[in-house]
Amino acid sequence: MSLIINFTNYTYFKALIYNMKRRLSLMLSFICLLTGYTNAQIGSFSEPVLLGKELNSDAEEKSPILSTDGTTLYFTRSFDLEAPAGEYDQEIWLSTLKEGGVKKAITLPDFNNKFNNSVTGISSDGNTIYLLDAYGGKKDQIKGIAISNKTGNAWSKPIHVEVPTLDINGDFFGFYVNPTEDVIIISYEGPNSLGQEDLYISTKENENWTAPIHLGSQINSSGFEISPFINNSKDTLFFSTNGRGGQGDADIFFSVRTGESWTEWSTPENLGTTINSPKFDAYFFINGTTAYWSSNKDSERCDIYSATILPPPPIDISTDIKIPSSFEAKDGEVKISIDGGNGPFKVLWSDGSTDLERTGLGGGNFSFTITDKYGKTKTFEIEIEKPAMKQRDLDNLLVDIKPIYFDLNKHKIREDAQIELNKIIKIMNDNPTIQIELGSHTDCLASEKYNMKLSDKRAKSSADYIKKSISSPDRISGQGYGETMLKVDCPCEGKIKSTCSDEEHQLNRRTEFVLIEKGSPKYADIKIEKIKSSNPNNTKEVSYNADAVSTKTNWKTDVPVTAEQQKNIDNGFYVVQKGETLYRVAVNSGITTNELRKINNLTSNSLKPGTKLMLR
Repeated sequence: MSLIINFTNYTYFKALIYNMKRRLSLMLSFICLLTGYTNAQIGSFSEPVLLGKELNSDAEEKSPILSTDGTTLYFTRSFDLEAPAGEYDQEIWLSTLKEGGVKKAITLPDFNNKFNNSVTGISSDGNTIYLLDAYGGKKDQIKGIAISNKTGNAWSKPIHVEVPTLDINGDFFGFYVNPTEDVIIISYEGPNSLGQEDLYISTKENENWTAPIHLGSQINSSGFEISPFINNSKDTLFFSTNGRGGQGDADIFFSVRTGESWTEWSTPENLGTTINSPKFDAYFFINGTTAYWSSNKDSERCDIYSATILPPPPIDISTDIKIPSSFEAKDGEVKISIDGGNGPFKVLWSDGSTDLERTGLGGGNFSFTITDKYGKTKTFEIEIEKPAMKQRDLDNLLVDIKPIYFDLNKHKIREDAQIELNKIIKIMNDNPTIQIELGSHTDCLASEKYNMKLSDKRAKSSADYIKKSISSPDRISGQGYGETMLKVDCPCEGKIKSTCSDEEHQLNRRTEFVLIEKGSPKYADIKIEKIKSSNPNNTKEVSYNADAVSTKTNWKTDVPVTAEQQKNIDNGFYVVQKGETLYRVAVNSGITTNELRKINNLTSNSLKPGTKLMLR
C-alpha cells in the first residue's frame, strides 16, 4: 500500500492512523543550551535558512534537538522510502555541525527499532538521554518516555520513566525534558483538556515525578497545542497551535510565566511572519543566538530551518528636566520620553513611583527602571541639579549638628561623637557638591606647640571617619587650631594657673564644622561663640603674661584692641600687632577669616607685625 499524505496537516494525521492501523507518535523534544537565555533577548529574526541536503530530504524532517556540547543535531525522519521498517517508520537521525553547515546525516542504530523513535531530552552533562518509549518489545508499548545512561561510549538499555497518573489514550502526544531533568512538558489529550491536545507539566520532587498538571486556559485553547519548548530559566514557553489564528495551519507562539505557579502565563504572542508561514510551523527550539524549527512552507513535507535571533531594539529615553527654583525648594519636574524598545512599558522609580512624569522633586540624583513587554529592563540615573546654595542654606543644614568632643590629650573618636559624624555623612551624601571644613581645638592645659599638634590629630581622625563613608572624600578639609580659639575663655599659659572646671576644659576639646559650597575658598571660618568661665576671675582679675608666652611661641591668645586700633577698624583697615594671627585679627575686627583672605589675597594664617589689612 502506498499513501501520499500531507503529514503536517492535522486531519491527515487522523486519516493516517486510521488507514495504517498502527501508531505514529507525534513527538517534540527540545534542549535549550543557553543557560542565561530569556525571552527578553528576542527582538526579531534574520531571514530563515533552509538547512542543506546533508540533513533535509524528500522525507519528513522534524523534532530537532542539539547535543549539550552543541556539535550533534538529532532529529527524526519519517516517510522515508528507504527506512528499514518501511515508509511510515520514524527513526532517529543525527548530523554533526560544522562551520557553515552540517555534515551528511546518518541514522542512530543504538536507539532505532521497528517502532517510532525519537530523542526527547539530553541532560546537561550529556550522559543521560530521554527517548520516546518504544523499547518494551511489544507493538502496543506504554505511551511515555524512557531513559538511557552513557558509560564510556556505550548507552544502557532504555528504561521506562514513571509519571504518575499519565494515561495517554489518543494517538497524538509529545514530550520535552529539560537539561536539568526536573521538568517534563507533555502534549496530549488528557484530563481537563480544552481542545484536541493540551500542554501539561510534570516536575521532579524528591527524585520522583509528579502527576501532570494542566497549564491552564491562558496557554491551552480549543485547538491543539503541540511541540512545547521551555527555556532553561523556565520562564518562557514556546509551542505550536492552531487555536489562536495566525499565518496558517499551525503557528509558533510564546508566553512568559508571570508568577510562581505553572498556570500563570502572559497572553501567548505569535513569533511573526519571519518564523511562521501560511503552512505548518512547529518544533521550535533555541541554541545560543540561533533558532531552529520545522516547516513545510517550501515543500510538501517538513524540513528543518534556522535563523539568527536579533536582539530587541534597546530601551532608550530622553528627559525634560526642570530644576527647583531654589536649593530648598521641591518644585523640580522630570518628563520621560521612551524612544526605543518594545512597548508597552512599565516604569519603576527607586522611591516606588510608577509615573513617567514627576513633579514636586528637589535637587539630587534619581534612578528608575524601564521594563519592556518582554521583561527586558534597563536602569537609568538622572541628576536634577540643585541651584547654588547660599550660606544661609548651608548653615541650616547644620542646625541639628553639635560639635564633637574628645577626652583629655586624646584624638580617638568617641561613641557620642560618632552620632554627630554620621549626621555629617548623611548631609554630604545628600549634597554631593558640598565641601566641609573641620576645625579642631584643644584646651589650654598643655603647651601651645603640643596643643597645635594634638588639634591636627583631632582634625585628621574626624575627617578620616567621614571620608570612608562619602563620595568624593576630597571634599573634606580639616585644620587644627590648638588653643587659639577657646570656647571657654580661661587662659592657663605660662605661669597662669587655670581656674576653669573640668567641664569647661571639656568644651574646649572639640571639633566643629563649617559647610561651604563647591567652588568656594577651601578654608571657611570656624564660627566661635565664646563662653566665659564660671569663674569671673579668668576674665576680670587674672592678668595675662605676654612675655611668658612669647618665650615658647609667637602666638598670642589675646591681643586687646587699643583706641588707635579701633579708630583704624572704623576707617576700614587693620594694622597687625606683634604675635597676632589672622584669627585674632578676625576676632578683633569682626571680619571673618574668609573675607580677610579674599579682600587681601592672603594664602597664610601667619602675618608679620605692621602688615596693613583692608577690611572692606
